[in-house]
Amino acid sequence: MSRHEYRFYAPDLSQTEVSILGPEVHHAVNVLRLAGGAEVELFDGRGKSAVGVVHQANRGELVVRIDRLHQAKPIIPPIRLCCALPKGSRLDWLLEKMTELGAESFRPVIFERSQAKSADLSDHKKQRWLAICVAAAKQSGLDFLPRFEKPLRLEDLARQMDTGDSLKLMGEADVSSMPLAQPLAGHQKKRPIMVLIGPEGGLSESEKTQARSAGFAPVCLVATTLRIETAAIAMLAGIRAICQTLPDE
Repeated sequence: MSRHEYRFYAPDLSQTEVSILGPEVHHAVNVLRLAGGAEVELFDGRGKSAVGVVHQANRGELVVRIDRLHQAKPIIPPIRLCCALPKGSRLDWLLEKMTELGAESFRPVIFERSQAKSADLSDHKKQRWLAICVAAAKQSGLDFLPRFEKPLRLEDLARQMDTGDSLKLMGEADVSSMPLAQPLAGHQKKRPIMVLIGPEGGLSESEKTQARSAGFAPVCLVATTLRIETAAIAMLAGIRAICQTLPDE
């Protein structure tokens, strides 16, 4: 489906008439000056998008009548990012870029050397993160948003680790670790990939043991030490680039 100039996030596209509230209304009415009759595109963050016409536009609500729906193909491979939290604007940048790169989910992980020790994921924080991801998806023309998972300490993540068929990769600064391309050789495109990124101080020896026991294979991207957000995005981009070269199933 071709992209329209005006795209808005609408989490529920199950009805023929959709009401959009909150920040999206402000942008549509006060910034873009949209009025009745304007054609817009909506997306629900789970792969569904719709084209419709504005029926009502005021400061508190934008009502769109849906003309046609489209279901996007899933982004493959599904990448689940488990990551230490960088601080401040660096986290904003990480959320933005991981959305652009099609991360399926994002789980904050607390390590022994984490700067951010809180396991809290308040509604206010989730709404702020969502707003950043929505803006990135709108700019990139994506119909999918990353899912936010409950923060966990590494030992709890390792204990709850699924025994499914996902490929588990752990960013490692040690140049003796295998390069990223090695475990991806022959990877089946639909097989999920779980990426673990530790804090800037690195994982402790006991944490490395926990991660390996949970099935995470250490891979090295470059010979330099990377910040959390740089390592996470480098891993995501590297996986996307390598998997594009793999044959279709």
